[in-house]
Amino acid sequence: MTSRSELQDLVSLFDDPDETVAACVDRRLLEMGREVLPALEQLRQSERNPKRLRLIAERQRRYNEEFRLEDLKRLSRSCGTAGFSLFEAAFLIASLCDYILTREAFTRAVEACASAYRNEASDERTALENAKIFCHLFFHRLGFTIRDEAMTDPACGHLPTVLEQKKGNPIAVAYLFFLLAEENGLPLYPLCFPGGFVPAWLEDGKELFYINLQAEGEILMLRDLKAADVNHAALRSVSVLPVMLLESLQYQAVAAHNATRSSLLERALDLFGSERFLTVDDDPEAPSL
Repeated sequence: MTSRSELQDLVSLFDDPDETVAACVDRRLLEMGREVLPALEQLRQSERNPKRLRLIAERQRRYNEEFRLEDLKRLSRSCGTAGFSLFEAAFLIASLCDYILTREAFTRAVEACASAYRNEASDERTALENAKIFCHLFFHRLGFTIRDEAMTDPACGHLPTVLEQKKGNPIAVAYLFFLLAEENGLPLYPLCFPGGFVPAWLEDGKELFYINLQAEGEILMLRDLKAADVNHAALRSVSVLPVMLLESLQYQAVAAHNATRSSLLERALDLFGSERFLTVDDDPEAPSL
């Protein structure tokens, strides 16, 4: 990491109109690595000049995006493996869209929710009993609620905000349901079908039952899925969930005519390959659960 004086010298060049100077400044700051982000934040917090504040914030945003895209690229290589982490994917995606977010703050928010089930867990209960307890805690004690089904409210798609307010769109709430399950070692996997998915509980490689997130954790059996005429369903790794989350965020950006955000999220999506999950027949651009 560089000295504070060098960092201040580099920041003083942020308003230099020369493109060569700007490129050199960017290159040097990116060479410093991810530690440059909290250092810039410290300078931003002490800055009083409004113009300099905007320039620092803009650089923070751009550098954070580049670092997070690199992190997501590395994470994508672990998709489908035991080393894949829904927590890590959630933090990186949330941070990609919010350069101020810290890993410490996100960890605290997740742990505050994950610990609710950890205190109730028991190896002596059946899978069905544990699933019902987890669903009760998630939807009733913690109070997670599905809102904004049209996915027009950015706050309902931003995971840190959903963790705080307990209200989110269907994709964000579903992602956190799987994330908190993963944090507690529960064997939930997405059973995917055209336009959506449901959590499936596995035991000894067999699908025991399914969970209806739209009905606050109602337990479904295979016959219920058949009655609902769910076709072409396939059990997938949880590593498809970040793709769905990115799809929903990208849809929001397109709907809000935010071309910059949409392009950024498309870059993130491309890191996970070309497969997409959230489409419906009447509107191929609209996500669905």
